[in-house]
Amino acid sequence: MKQIIALGLLLSISLIADATIADISFITQSWTYSSGVSQSGNQIEINGSASSYEKASLTLNIPADTKTFYLVADVFFNAIVCGDVSYKSPKFKLYKSDGSKLQVLNFFNPLQDMWVTSGIKVEKNSETQITIEFGIQSATGNMLVKNPRLLSTAPTTPALEFPFAIPADKTCYLDINSAEKRPFNNDKLSSNTHFTWSDYGWADDEVHQVIRTHFPMTNMRFPGGTVGNFYDWRRDGYYENQYSYDKGYSMDHRFGYQAYEDFSLEQGASSTLMFNVISETVDVAKQRLLDRINGGLNIAWIEMGNENYFIGTQGIGQVDSEENYISHTRALASGLKEVKSDVNVAVNIRHDGWEAGDWNYNLANQDYYDATVMHGYIQTNTFLLNPSSAFTMLSAYKTTMERLTAYKELFGNKPLLMSEWNVLSDGTPVNFIQTLSVTDMFLAIEQEELVRQAGIHMLFKNDAYHESTLTYNINTEMVLTANGVVYAKLFDVFLNRDVYTALSTSAELIPGLPAVNARAIDHGDEVKVFAVNKLPESATVDLRFDGQAYSGDYTLEYFHEDVDKVLNTPYNSPGQAFVTQNNTGTISLPAYSVSVISISKDMLPTALLPGVKEAFNIRYNAAGKSIEIEATVPVLNWRLYSINGLEIERGNEHVIPVAHLSAGMYIIQTENKVRKVVIY
Repeated sequence: MKQIIALGLLLSISLIADATIADISFITQSWTYSSGVSQSGNQIEINGSASSYEKASLTLNIPADTKTFYLVADVFFNAIVCGDVSYKSPKFKLYKSDGSKLQVLNFFNPLQDMWVTSGIKVEKNSETQITIEFGIQSATGNMLVKNPRLLSTAPTTPALEFPFAIPADKTCYLDINSAEKRPFNNDKLSSNTHFTWSDYGWADDEVHQVIRTHFPMTNMRFPGGTVGNFYDWRRDGYYENQYSYDKGYSMDHRFGYQAYEDFSLEQGASSTLMFNVISETVDVAKQRLLDRINGGLNIAWIEMGNENYFIGTQGIGQVDSEENYISHTRALASGLKEVKSDVNVAVNIRHDGWEAGDWNYNLANQDYYDATVMHGYIQTNTFLLNPSSAFTMLSAYKTTMERLTAYKELFGNKPLLMSEWNVLSDGTPVNFIQTLSVTDMFLAIEQEELVRQAGIHMLFKNDAYHESTLTYNINTEMVLTANGVVYAKLFDVFLNRDVYTALSTSAELIPGLPAVNARAIDHGDEVKVFAVNKLPESATVDLRFDGQAYSGDYTLEYFHEDVDKVLNTPYNSPGQAFVTQNNTGTISLPAYSVSVISISKDMLPTALLPGVKEAFNIRYNAAGKSIEIEATVPVLNWRLYSINGLEIERGNEHVIPVAHLSAGMYIIQTENKVRKVVIY
């Protein structure tokens, strides 16, 4: 049984009467149908095929002053099986009078067997003639479309129906094996940041303070995503060429590299640098790398371009085809390694498209790069918060796990960077469904060891509450959005800690999507459990340590926003947003919540966490160029990791020779302990 959840996000809009721009009824207008489309009254049925594009289309004139409009229809999907890329799916699509795309809504792996109202919002329109299309492109299954409307105002919307059946068992099971844990890779808590649309930048104290206080990143990215494709490092601005002019970029804008470098060095953070492959020659790129090295920057990764698979928009200039992208980045990789032989270079790949002949497949057959970059966005592509868009957002964990599985099947153990990721709703009023989905998606990224760096999009967009910003400015004070609250909490819980390898289980909303997700983290004297409850009802946690159930004291911190409102509340800190309770016994997670459960190790039987009281010390012997482990146990199995979480070596000696290692911070992990040690 599905539950109706009344979400009033568009309540104010729903009070406005629908304003029809033009009649686009299937009954009264001369729609054109392909062979897989049939009509009955004001409804059509489209039967998809993997080898064709079945569609209904209508060309019409609209008033010249129509700057904003909405294409809306009721849609029902049955037995839809999409292809391997997002365009191989059911869709709503709009074309300009010259035949080029105006806008598209792809229903990739959509919610099925439920009628929903969906649509496209077009802004800043200049067209007076458009073509409307409903179709299924290179996908199988059945699509019903009824009551198409072309409106000047957003449509009225019914209460949102929770898009999954609510399971009878609302328990999350987590059995922590105290001997099995690993260091958290701090570089998975980065962000995409470039300040292009704001009055702030890398030189500002407000930016420094919010990073130090809430988002102390160990890896930072420069100069950012799309804008980096047009960056000229020699002028710290945009390239003065036609590609930049076509984008409308200001030649007066400066990215603030020197301030970025100074702040990175102050923070001790490594850098992920994005190099311009559209205009920057190999020789100029080599000069850029040498300049960054001479400045003292700790370079972890170099991204060779950004989303250059979008041929025609970011795949232009030197990389205007996949063949040219491979050719240029191969030469670039070779040139950069002439400057620094151990520099790590990465190519960019799609988050979909894994079949023979696709961009990803062709790059997987190359061997000149050290890593790949995949931007793991989840996008609803609609302005409406409805069961369909909620389904897409809440499925972010499942979608991300499927992408990572497909990646490993094609690229094997090649390191992966996710330098941009988020759950974006494309115009839907900012809502807590997105915040829950972002947090759940992070848990998918966290558990995959091949992901070496991940940066949420984005730290700061502009001085407004927005779905893709963690922080924004109110009267010179940086405040947090709901996403900012949970991302700051992730730093509090995960940074510099050990994560127990145990994975939680719970009833699945659909195959591969647990209703509740939880992860346990070693906090020294405490164990913390980070949990996401996506259900509209409370859930319980069955927590066990080495097989033994825990029912003692615990502290619960939870964050929940009213799902019936548009999110706009600024927070000064996570502590202002999270509610704290001290409880005993059954652990209960509120509906629609992000929670942290804290349990003192003093509350646990010693047998459950062996070695808690054990004498243990690690020190670096500079004279002997060795790490010395002092412990009361005669044999000690250890692993040595880089600060980024990469395993370097393992053994069981108490004295570890390290003369061959570079100066810096490292991590030593034994069966029960994790310590940092600095080699100099």
